[in-house]
Order: sequence, then C-alpha cells, then structure tokens
Amino acid sequence: MQSLPPRLDQLRAQGLTPGLSLQMHALLGVAPEMYRTRVEEVDTRGVGVLVPMRRLRARPLPWATPFRAYYVYRGTRRTFDTELTGSSEDCSLQYLALPACIQSVERRGLFRLETILPLSALRRVACTPEEQEEVSLLPEGATLVDLSEGGVGLRTSEAVLPGEILEVALTLPAAGELLARVRVLSTEEPPEGYSFRRLHCQFLGLTRADRDKVGRFLIRRQLEMRRSGRL
Repeated sequence: MQSLPPRLDQLRAQGLTPGLSLQMHALLGVAPEMYRTRVEEVDTRGVGVLVPMRRLRARPLPWATPFRAYYVYRGTRRTFDTELTGSSEDCSLQYLALPACIQSVERRGLFRLETILPLSALRRVACTPEEQEEVSLLPEGATLVDLSEGGVGLRTSEAVLPGEILEVALTLPAAGELLARVRVLSTEEPPEGYSFRRLHCQFLGLTRADRDKVGRFLIRRQLEMRRSGRL
C-alpha cells in the first residue's frame, strides 16, 4: 500500500478524512455566508467536498472563494482557512486547497494573527463612585499588534493595569471599522530604555457584526500571507 505524503498524514491525523461533516463560512459580499458539506476525498489535489449546501439547496461556488471551515473531532471543535480551487469533471465535487494548518477553537486555542495596525482611538472606561461610566481618551500612538476572534494585543505608552476596561477603535482593511471594548488580562512592562508596554486583552460583548468583521479580516490576511509564503 502506498504511503501518504507527510502533509496528508498530518491532516488526516487531525480528523480531516472522508465522511467528515464541515460547516463553512464563505466570504461573499458584506458578511460571511454559512454552508454545509461533507468531505469525500483528501489527496494531493486538495479536499474534495460535495457541492456546498445553503438552506437545503446545493449552491456551487466560484473559484477562489475564501472559506473558514469548522468541524468536530474527538470532542474538540477545529477550524482551518482555505479557498475553492476547482471542481471535478462531473461537477459533483468542489475542491478546497489543503489547509496550511488546523487550529483548535477552544478559547485558549483561538488563532492569533500578528499584525500591525494603528488605532484610531484608545479610551479608558471607568466607573465613578456614582456608578456612572467615565470614558477618557488616552494619548495617540497606540497600535494593535495581534488579533484573534477572542481578543487583541495592544502596544501603548500608557500605564494600564490588568482588569481595566478599554475601548479600541480601528479600521480593519477590507473588513471595515471596528469599535469594541476589551478587558486587560495582563501587561508586559517595557524593557529598560523603552516606553511602550504590551497589553493582552479579551473582547467584551463583541456584536455578531463586529465578530464577522474580525473573521473576514483574519481569513483574508491569512490567505494573503499564505500566497506570499509568509504563513
């Protein structure tokens, strides 16, 4: 029996095998569209799936459509980013590019993408003794240094303590404006001679629309990085 290439072995060891049910979020238009399908083949051509279904109807999708796919294997929800690369001769299957990696989507396993984006604004949110909100603008120059569906990493010169609530505003390229509140989980003080500290933050009450924006940005950015060989 012919052995599988190491990459295929690794993918199959993570449960990406024929018969697996996939939920796929396709980036079409303003918001992701949800499809369901089943894996039929996993080989050097890619991941062959039944024509994705949306609202109980098969809907063939155009070449190069980017996806984020989800599935459950051994009790853990997993995800990978991919794109549609073609169809079988009889059009019964559509092929997805083999994923560069498969991630767990448990809270501690959310994929975190390192990226540098300037913040439009960074604000501190505090409660007064009268239990009213007090929002104060922090100095300019803060940047976002990493992003996941669960939170952000920030770089700022302002002294911020774990547990504080911040409001961040920024533009996610090709996804739109994001205004969100985060809780500071931990801080890294700057090395000697430097003034910028790093904050590790968790999103608070992120709306579905804003979560979609984050998802769109992450998918597009990862695909761009994979095409250029940086991921």
